[in-house]
Amino acid sequence: MDKSGAGYDCCVCYFVYRVCGGALCGLGRAGSCRMNPQKVQRERVLKLEDLPNIGRAMADDLRLIGIHAPEQLRDQDAYEMYVSLCDKTGQRHDPCVIDVFLSIVHFMRGGDAKPWWEFTVQRKKELGGGFAKK
Repeated sequence: MDKSGAGYDCCVCYFVYRVCGGALCGLGRAGSCRMNPQKVQRERVLKLEDLPNIGRAMADDLRLIGIHAPEQLRDQDAYEMYVSLCDKTGQRHDPCVIDVFLSIVHFMRGGDAKPWWEFTVQRKKELGGGFAKK
């Protein structure tokens, strides 16, 4: 798949592909999506793809920034992770990626598994419009 976003109907379609590897919209293997926060069982989180809101594509992004196991997220800062990902890929990612990172750090620190969009208000409040998509 093209990582530029070309060929997607909108940025939401592209973002869904980046998060779930297309499992939600048919771009990936049907039924392979375990990223739904309601389906996550904390005791069964062994690999990145077992985390809430994380599919193949986002797991690959996490590996790119040096995160290979869920336990590593406990000591991470979601905003620093985002900056690192943008630096490594040489492109500015949708700020909603921060929301995904906030959700998984929250989960690995003992918080409930929640959909990534429940962290959007927190990101906007904490950044005050920073990291805006250009």
